[in-house]
Amino acid sequence: MNTPPPTEWKVKQQPPALPLRSLSDLMALKKQVPIAYLLWFFAGWLGAHKFYLGQIAWGILYFFTCGFFLIGWLIDLFTIPWQVYRANQLAHPSAPIPVRRLAFGPGMDLRSTFPLDESAIRRQALRTAVMHPITWGPLALMLVTCVLLGLPALVTFVFLAMVLGGASIYWRQQWEGLTGPLRRELIDEHNRVQDETLRAAVHELRRWGAVAYADKLEQCSLMKRQIEQRMHDGGAVTAQKIQIEQLLDALCFGVRDQLTALAAKERIGEPADRAAILAQVDAAFETLQTTADEIDTIVGPSALPANSNRPSLDEITQRLREEAEIARRVQARLRDLHAPTAFPEAARADRQ
Repeated sequence: MNTPPPTEWKVKQQPPALPLRSLSDLMALKKQVPIAYLLWFFAGWLGAHKFYLGQIAWGILYFFTCGFFLIGWLIDLFTIPWQVYRANQLAHPSAPIPVRRLAFGPGMDLRSTFPLDESAIRRQALRTAVMHPITWGPLALMLVTCVLLGLPALVTFVFLAMVLGGASIYWRQQWEGLTGPLRRELIDEHNRVQDETLRAAVHELRRWGAVAYADKLEQCSLMKRQIEQRMHDGGAVTAQKIQIEQLLDALCFGVRDQLTALAAKERIGEPADRAAILAQVDAAFETLQTTADEIDTIVGPSALPANSNRPSLDEITQRLREEAEIARRVQARLRDLHAPTAFPEAARADRQ
């Protein structure tokens, strides 16, 4: 008898596609970034890519203003991927992308906050820079000036290229100020989704009657949130912070796997090494408590005297590594001694 997986961890299936019945159905087909760029390059000043993306009003405006005096046409060079994404979302409002895919991106692991999707951060920072008045304001002013002075088209493009070059130099100097907040926002979103997953496991353990296991997992999750909040409260994302958070993620999800697997086996009467597993869970929680007490010393300058007995970074990270390795060994031992885990769907969903 197999225990069904918790419904909170099931991946929702997309509804089947409906048959095409009209021109509006054709317009609602999934848009493609390469096609949008081809239309932008060959007839973008006439609004071809805007019509393709369903932005009819903008397409008409581009048609009569030559791509909004080429300013909008140039801006679209950097924003077409985002426009394609928005067009697809508006065309299919009943099938939104799951939260975990928005937060982590395809193929990323729910169990680990890092590595971040740096390409997505760069794209968002680039969109912010392009849409900022510092970028398009001087472009518009230069274009209007050239038109009023009646300068040749070649000279106008040279001046516009010079303005774009100046804006590019400016944003290169401000790049860290653009990407830093975006990186922090993505870290917070990753941790939020992880917290929701751990809360779902706590809810399922309580529903099964394993209240003690649920309380222990909830305490671990709470400790994880406290450590992350203090660790990322200001300052840049350093290699130390990345290493500590990766170990914290592995530790907490290892505890979740052990407790849920143990509760599932007890629920259906299968044998399990309960004492050994709970001993490892207690040791993991003790390590979390120690890390929470020492996190300020680990990730920042220590204000303690040189003869302090507080553990060093190497000692803390080594303990976290040992606990993560213990979690992996216990899981392997459970798989070898007993039937496969009762949550194959949960494990697959975590990596989507």
